[in-house]
Amino acid sequence: MKKKKINKKTPTRVHAFRCTDEVWSQLKALAKECGISLNRYLTETGLKHHPRQRLTKEEVDALNSLVYARTDLIKITSVLSKKTDEERLPSMCISIGFYRNLSIMLIMTS
Repeated sequence: MKKKKINKKTPTRVHAFRCTDEVWSQLKALAKECGISLNRYLTETGLKHHPRQRLTKEEVDALNSLVYARTDLIKITSVLSKKTDEERLPSMCISIGFYRNLSIMLIMTS
């Protein structure tokens, strides 16, 4: 796959604005939550784009566990597709039971 070539343009203008210390603190906190600089945050919100907050460590861990579970299901599917119907049935019952227990555990922890 060919990578996209990104041409970054260097900023050519400087703009200043006045605000209270409270507003300045709020803007800095919002930019930090999104994981971007204050300048980038103000530019994005000024262009009507609303940057998203970064995921917390717990959310990243949950997302990673879902990715691993999906990978396991893909592996199981590829193994089962190579087996005959008689060989496939016991394997499917075991894997379905495992993922049912996994989903119950995930629901209980959240």
